[in-house]
Amino acid sequence: MKKSMPKRIVFPCLCCLSFYAGHLIVGETEALFSSGVKLEPITITSAFVFPVTVQTLEDQADGISSSMRQNFKRAMEISWNTESKQELQERLHQLAELEEQLRKQMDRLVSIAEELSEYEQQAKSIHTGNRSFAYIHEGYQNTNLLLSEVKAEIDFQRVKEADSAIRLRMKELDVEEEAAAADKPVEQDLPSDSGAALSQEKPADSEGEKEQTLEEPLPDAHAPGNQDPSEAESIEITDQELVNDEEKTLENSE
Repeated sequence: MKKSMPKRIVFPCLCCLSFYAGHLIVGETEALFSSGVKLEPITITSAFVFPVTVQTLEDQADGISSSMRQNFKRAMEISWNTESKQELQERLHQLAELEEQLRKQMDRLVSIAEELSEYEQQAKSIHTGNRSFAYIHEGYQNTNLLLSEVKAEIDFQRVKEADSAIRLRMKELDVEEEAAAADKPVEQDLPSDSGAALSQEKPADSEGEKEQTLEEPLPDAHAPGNQDPSEAESIEITDQELVNDEEKTLENSE
């Protein structure tokens, strides 16, 4: 009985010692954490548009502006100085296609600039002063600059003037063709029975000539202008002979 009592006392004593030691250790640890630097709260911001999206839109705007410059140059190189109406028609069709393509590209470039402008306004209103969205502002500025340059270089009025010049040249060729057709010989335009009409008019003319010859008086054979030269010489000889005979008769009578 006396031997069992110390064993019963040793076990609770060990437990008390362990709890006391643990209390000392935990108290020292809390003191170390409380004396450290306090951490500030971290704010995590989610991006409503990613940089890849802004870069893709900016690349598209750059490609569209380059293509528009090339198309406008091709449109201005189309000449109206030619003599072929078919070639003018083909050039007119080509110019119309280039103008339509330029207008579609301009609309697309404007839509990209407007989309980036909306992103920039949203970044300013929601995340004021946050430099993490600087890529949105940079992308919008670059695209807006491209749009301003393209609007200054691409003049749709000059495209319209080129179209009017080609149409005017086609009208000039039409007028020249009509004038050339009017200058052709008349025989080619007369009907085939025109020769018969002319042949019917000739007998009437011949009959009129016959009537005119019948109505004219016959020339006088004894008129001076109508005598034959040999007859005039013979008459002069006979007159001279008569004069000589009269002179001889007068001499004999004397």
